[in-house]
Amino acid sequence: SVCLLFPIAGHLSDTYGRLFIMTIGGISMMVLSPILIVVVGQGNSAAAFFAQSTLGIALSFWGSPMCAWLVESFDPASRLTSVAIGYNIAQALVGGATPALATLSVDNLGPYSPGLLLTVFAIISLIGLRCVAPHATINQEKTVKDGILVSSVPPARPSSYEHPAIPRDDASKRNNNEFIVNGEML
Repeated sequence: SVCLLFPIAGHLSDTYGRLFIMTIGGISMMVLSPILIVVVGQGNSAAAFFAQSTLGIALSFWGSPMCAWLVESFDPASRLTSVAIGYNIAQALVGGATPALATLSVDNLGPYSPGLLLTVFAIISLIGLRCVAPHATINQEKTVKDGILVSSVPPARPSSYEHPAIPRDDASKRNNNEFIVNGEML
């Protein structure tokens, strides 16, 4: 269900906004996770399938818009580093600790307690979404053409940008309108 709904959730986030669709996914995970974990644990295969599918739908509403939201939330000059460091540290901490926390919660609180763990992570994620989201629109321009969103993020750098640490040869420094054919500039 996650893979099937990613394109639909992405389209909905383009239409209604990433923050709105991610909030729906986060609230769905927060509210439904404990209930659906109980359903999965009941032993009925069909009910477990539908419960897992529902969790997948909620996860799609969070995960699909998140890809574009991460890119849009940072200034182009620092985007790659910001997204890479922030996302991967969060994945390592939460993804690495979750199996141990789930095992610990099952031992101490009961077999359905991982649903509460998902609720806690959903609350933390929604708080993070609200803390970062106001900054997501600082350097964006929305261009609408014939009712379709054409561009929501300005280009990262002008085409003539040269990185100071990367040496360029003379040919690459020439005007983009000049062409070299057989060693002669046209």
